[in-house]
Amino acid sequence: MGVLGLVTLLACLSVGGRGKIFTRCELAETLQDSGMDGYEGYSLANWVCLAFYTSGFDTAAVGANADGSSDYGIFQINSGWWCQDAQIPSENLCHVRCQDLLNPDIKDDINCVKRVVQDPQGVFPTEELCISALDETFACGAMCGCSPAAPPQRWLHLSSRRAIPCGVMCGCSPSAPPQK
Repeated sequence: MGVLGLVTLLACLSVGGRGKIFTRCELAETLQDSGMDGYEGYSLANWVCLAFYTSGFDTAAVGANADGSSDYGIFQINSGWWCQDAQIPSENLCHVRCQDLLNPDIKDDINCVKRVVQDPQGVFPTEELCISALDETFACGAMCGCSPAAPPQRWLHLSSRRAIPCGVMCGCSPSAPPQK
């Protein structure tokens, strides 16, 4: 293995070793304690579904995008707008280093995602998008254990890679176990 391969492997292992994979209930409790239930109109279930869909509850998740930006942490916060990494210039609207979003302490992730939903460009209406994405709506409804009949009020756009499917915003109960 070359030096570059070894360095890449060690970097991946060190990031993975510092992260945490939350359980659904553990994350719900942490978000509840942080005042996220009902924040900007999103239920606790919305936030839990968002974290499941974007990172699988993994705080060390990093996703690469075609534009050179990356998405970081449990909410996959994009480096082009919300956090600063060493790869590309960033607006850094959350005033946080992207690497700080990869540790088990998600207070900075929560503060940043609060900033995202307060920004008019971070969130936008979805009625038209939900109509054209019924399959995704039903898929999330099944995953959340909720009825997808109640349309979401908002669409979270944290990542340049993809916006979060409409179904993530369904009003599901956090007590229902995720379905696979």
